[in-house]
Amino acid sequence: AARPPQRDAVTIDVSAVAELQAPPMVDASSGHLRVGAAISIERLLLACESAAVSSPALSAVSLALARHFRRVATTQVRAVASWAGNVALAATTPQLPSDILTLLAAARTRVTVACRAAASLGVMRTLDVMDYVTHAREMAAAGEPPDLIVWASISLSGNHAYADKTSQRHANAHA
Repeated sequence: AARPPQRDAVTIDVSAVAELQAPPMVDASSGHLRVGAAISIERLLLACESAAVSSPALSAVSLALARHFRRVATTQVRAVASWAGNVALAATTPQLPSDILTLLAAARTRVTVACRAAASLGVMRTLDVMDYVTHAREMAAAGEPPDLIVWASISLSGNHAYADKTSQRHANAHA
């Protein structure tokens, strides 16, 4: 179904919200990479490469993620587009095939969100990235905005998934 125009939409600059800008950080003991929602795809890619160097035990998964992220969009788009924006767009636009979402789901990513529903406004909760997608689609169907992704915890250890991406063109092709 087509969405009505957002006549009353408001743009808010979130660049100063520390939680959204949280730089990627690897917790070697848990094998997780924590990253703020406003971090660009390029910074996420570089964090994965850095994790491979600093934690050899995490190198297989982190290098596979980095290799795949490098094939997402163009360099210019990766520099400004956030990973969470891609996930939120894919969650509210089911016809958008998001290889970032697919990759994060395979890496057992958990997202922490700030609830936007009136009954639980501002409550923080953590859920699997695919549970976020399901919930966002339910909220959209009810005419409610999706919860706001604040940060993610991406598992870099213990995963046995192979990520490959094929392109019919050099850039901007989906997996």
